[in-house]
Amino acid sequence: MPKVSVIIPIYGVEQYIEQCARSLFEQTLDDIEFLFIDDCTPDRSVDILKKVLEDYPSRKKQTIIHRMNSNSGQASVRKWGMQNAKGEYVIHCDSDDWVELNIYETLFNYAVSTNSDIVYYDFYKSDGEKHTIIKRWKEQFKDKYSFLRLLISAQVTGSVCGALCKRTLYQNNFTYPDANMGEDLAMMLQMAYNSTNRISYISKPLYYYRDNMSSISKTHSMASIEKRINDNIVNGEQMFMFLQKMGLTNTMTNEIEQYKFTVRKQYLPILNKNGFYKKWKYCYPEINRHYLINKVASIRDKVLFVLCYLRLYHIVLKLRTIMS
Repeated sequence: MPKVSVIIPIYGVEQYIEQCARSLFEQTLDDIEFLFIDDCTPDRSVDILKKVLEDYPSRKKQTIIHRMNSNSGQASVRKWGMQNAKGEYVIHCDSDDWVELNIYETLFNYAVSTNSDIVYYDFYKSDGEKHTIIKRWKEQFKDKYSFLRLLISAQVTGSVCGALCKRTLYQNNFTYPDANMGEDLAMMLQMAYNSTNRISYISKPLYYYRDNMSSISKTHSMASIEKRINDNIVNGEQMFMFLQKMGLTNTMTNEIEQYKFTVRKQYLPILNKNGFYKKWKYCYPEINRHYLINKVASIRDKVLFVLCYLRLYHIVLKLRTIMS
């Protein structure tokens, strides 16, 4: 059994795959498995990957390159990877990003030494040249329930690229998400709940997240934004059902309400377009009456809520520019 399995989806990344792959193949951890999953990419990404792999003959037996039968989306690709990983711990890496050369050795050793099921860590946000440290949190998590609250309310990000997780966490009492946005959070929520040992945090940036403006999550067309929101709603409903099944819904009402507003905020770039105010207002309309007294919502989010509700679009867009 490898110590760590790394799952890497591939689609449209021929410009970045070499840097990603070399940072993986040059890892200081020897006992590792790489699962590259080709989601029927239309470019030369896989050819470039195979050429890079030739420079690392010792990694060939540790590397799987799998091609999906059809373009299936991020959720299905990650599901295949997780179902076929064999490592004691599993982590994800997006193929337009790259990592520190000791990331997996550092995370694995920390997980073992602290008896942790999940290890969170900081990352860099990068344009390829300049790197800004993004702090995921500021202290160790008290318990899994405090971690769940932070996840649901978006106080910590649910990215599966930012957490080393024990593989046993998703082998029972786990449902894979279907939609392609918000799937990370749906998976992290279940894995965190299934943990029996520590959820730890290393205050150290080890991952380089490329701020790629051409990625699907950065596309601001009306159709793409609506698709992202609908996907988040679908995966959100799965999370709510899981919380209800575990008897946690009534104790996390503020956090659930904050998740719903976080989904609604994705309408902000197009809120002044014809018809989108109504869509914003009636996306999770149940929060309209209570959001201003939400105990976990920030002052900034409450101000945004009021400005949006009053249709003061010009102020909303100006604030978004200042805050970005």
